[in-house]
Amino acid sequence: MNKFDVFTSHKCQYYCKRLEVTVPDIIFREKEYNLFNEYLKQLYKDRYVPIKVDGTLRGASSLAQETIFINLDSEEHKTYDDVEETLIHELVHYTKPSYKHYTKRFQECCKKLKQGRVKNGRFF
Repeated sequence: MNKFDVFTSHKCQYYCKRLEVTVPDIIFREKEYNLFNEYLKQLYKDRYVPIKVDGTLRGASSLAQETIFINLDSEEHKTYDDVEETLIHELVHYTKPSYKHYTKRFQECCKKLKQGRVKNGRFF
């Protein structure tokens, strides 16, 4: 655990409350991601289909509801702002999976989320 992990967890809860979505699990290290992914494969066998969209892992299984994980390797970030920008970016992927990466619409959602311009789960 490093200094960014607790910060990231708190910020994730804050933003998810504004977005009115379930707080996803956060995987902080690529090694943890790989181990957890292997665990899910073994648990669900052929019913587990990992779908990684950028840093957001969507694990679908016939045994459970879709499980959402954000893979945010906090060791690769230098500042709190870097971590927060990545978290916001991943949460927009999580809440707006149909938005294309780095489009104007996607960027506007990132900016609005950071500014707190979200109410009832909608960007304004």
